[in-house]
Amino acid sequence: MSPGEFRAIQQVLQSGKTSAQRNKTWTRLHEETGAGSISGRLFLFDQNDLQRLRDYARNRFGLDPLFDSTKVSRVEMAEKNTDEKRAAKSVFGELLLFATTGTAEVTISGRPLSTPPGSILSVKPELVDREALKQTKLVLVENGSLMVEAHRIQLPDGWGDSVLLYRGHGDNFAEAALIASAQPAENLAVYFDFDPEGLEMALQVGRGTVLLPDVVERISVNSKAFDAVNQRNVFRKQNSALNRLKQLSLDNHWTAILNLLEVNELAIMQEHITAHHFSLRAVPTPDSDSAHES
Repeated sequence: MSPGEFRAIQQVLQSGKTSAQRNKTWTRLHEETGAGSISGRLFLFDQNDLQRLRDYARNRFGLDPLFDSTKVSRVEMAEKNTDEKRAAKSVFGELLLFATTGTAEVTISGRPLSTPPGSILSVKPELVDREALKQTKLVLVENGSLMVEAHRIQLPDGWGDSVLLYRGHGDNFAEAALIASAQPAENLAVYFDFDPEGLEMALQVGRGTVLLPDVVERISVNSKAFDAVNQRNVFRKQNSALNRLKQLSLDNHWTAILNLLEVNELAIMQEHITAHHFSLRAVPTPDSDSAHES
């Protein structure tokens, strides 16, 4: 029995449905178990059919589709099943990724820890001391590749001692968002790509500070070198995000930033910002209580 067949039975049983589409998966299950009667493009199930499907899944897959889930780690699966590879949860997808700069520490399992340059911490979400984290500066980072380069980021004054948290892309995305939403606004910054989509995501956080590269001097002093890091072709593919930004109620400072972005067709990725030693400045979000830029 395949994991897909188990999930198909699980979906029917847990949803309370008494029918399923006649696709390849359900045709095979019907042929294997005899469960279900054909009605047009559907298989219809009575209570005996549903029980037969449940028993078939328990016997063949080793889990109860009514109560168990394949969305667990391999270790958790091994506690219930002889085949740990049936676990659907990514081996590393649920882990939160942290790095620290300066003297900042993140407390994991009761131990304050810092990361040497070029390293990160991969942590199960439940092991993070979130109350302790609220007492330090936290920077939410868009691109995971930047985490091991945390020591190279030119953080602005007041943010040199920070804990960096990768925003995630899978199971860890929701947990990272929860941590960011619980962080006091004065201790929260977001650092994303400097392009329309990056700014849109940063402003969607709706609180704290946005870290932006200081580009004005580089544009005017050495435009040819600047063009080597600015991806205008990427900017031109982000018209939808740019139009959404224009529709926001922005203060004068953010309107000027958006104008700078549009006039110069700016799309500078975090990796280029770091590799080319752009200094960062801290700009409060439009809804932030902070009154000044660092």
